[in-house]
Amino acid sequence: MIFGPSFLQSFLTKAISHCEEQHAILSRNVANINTPCFRAKTLQPFALDKTNKAFGAVCTKTHDRHISVCSEIGNSASVTNMNSEQKPNGNDVNLLEQNSAISSNSTKHALLLSLLNGIFDIRNSVCKGNDA
Repeated sequence: MIFGPSFLQSFLTKAISHCEEQHAILSRNVANINTPCFRAKTLQPFALDKTNKAFGAVCTKTHDRHISVCSEIGNSASVTNMNSEQKPNGNDVNLLEQNSAISSNSTKHALLLSLLNGIFDIRNSVCKGNDA
């Protein structure tokens, strides 16, 4: 089964790592809020299509009405500039945008950890057997 527990565990682990890397970048942005000419950076969205290809699953569009998921989710985890309004000192870090991004990233991270914990709970229940 391609989407079994090991696939989900690996996928969630990679997604959690992506959130942690994004948090480090956003924290660096906030730390440099008064640094002249500093440009705020962010990561591209988590690349679902690359993860699927790594496990042998390929997103295919089999009908004209199907949404092309892989092309819309982002194809790399490269760091890019956020393109915020530039201040007179050349810095473009916006504290409100950064706080919003950090909050959103924190929520995603907590959700992913919760899902991963659920997988471990299910595996633990299966290993223990029926204790009723």
